[in-house]
Amino acid sequence: MKKIMVSVIIPLQNQGGTVWQMTEKLKKEAPESAELILVDRGSSDDTVFRALTALTREGLHGCVLQSGRGSTMAAACQAGLSRAEGEFVCFLSHAERLPDGYLQACLEKATARDDIEMAFGYFYEGGTYTDPNTPQDDAPCRRGIDYLPAVFSGAFPLQMVQVLFRTDFLRQKSVYFHEECACGFDEEFLYTALLRASRVQPVNWKLSVLKPCGLETATAAQCLQRVEALLRVRDLADCTGSENLHMQQIMQKQVLPAAVMEYVDRMLDEGKSPFEVRRELYRQGLNRYMRPGHETVPMLRRRVKAFCSPFQAYRKKEK
Repeated sequence: MKKIMVSVIIPLQNQGGTVWQMTEKLKKEAPESAELILVDRGSSDDTVFRALTALTREGLHGCVLQSGRGSTMAAACQAGLSRAEGEFVCFLSHAERLPDGYLQACLEKATARDDIEMAFGYFYEGGTYTDPNTPQDDAPCRRGIDYLPAVFSGAFPLQMVQVLFRTDFLRQKSVYFHEECACGFDEEFLYTALLRASRVQPVNWKLSVLKPCGLETATAAQCLQRVEALLRVRDLADCTGSENLHMQQIMQKQVLPAAVMEYVDRMLDEGKSPFEVRRELYRQGLNRYMRPGHETVPMLRRRVKAFCSPFQAYRKKEK
């Protein structure tokens, strides 16, 4: 049997009308040695039938899995990862978000050496992120942790749709999805992989910055799940040693306060009073992350200060 080079995992739910477009695009973008794993999350329409038909019609190697009605995106991604047989794996929320030629470019870089664990567009040069239009074909491999300060601070936007992972690396380093997590599961997975990767290869490719999926419509309970996911990442980051203190401080003073403030805004949206929200933060021990520092951006610092002060009227962040 021909070796499978990459497994492309796409969770689906009630997308019967668009699944054919996804498979058509992937047939153009993915190599012949790819497998397509479509994971249905309990669709109430004909998504499963159309997905099976599309795979057959396009002549694609792959399968359709079912993670069950009510299952999270994280559970669907983990089901696909457990089934993946490719040397590499990537996760797409929608295939149309995959830039033309990007998957093949990542594969070429990732397969150039046997020890590449992750590959993604953008590149790192001398402490700053340079214009992707500038040729950087000789960009060196770096540890994943070297990218995290810029990723955490927002200077280097990075999402899972941009990343190609070596499958054995994920399994050997126990990088997996927390299936019960409905919000923040992708950030936790990506940050955990970066913390544990020793060979990350940048790819000379210009990508548009993608908007985060799901956070705008998340409930307070889901925002709390995201905070909990980031706290698990914080615990891993704290174990990396004092040489990564700057990255740890950004996590503590920027990433976590921003996530807690999203949680605050959702609780206020759902009708809780500021007093009830503060009491909830104290009960959950999250008030300790409401202490801005030098790593906190000015806008977030003002939001935290206004919410914590009894003498200022707090205004939620505009969506």
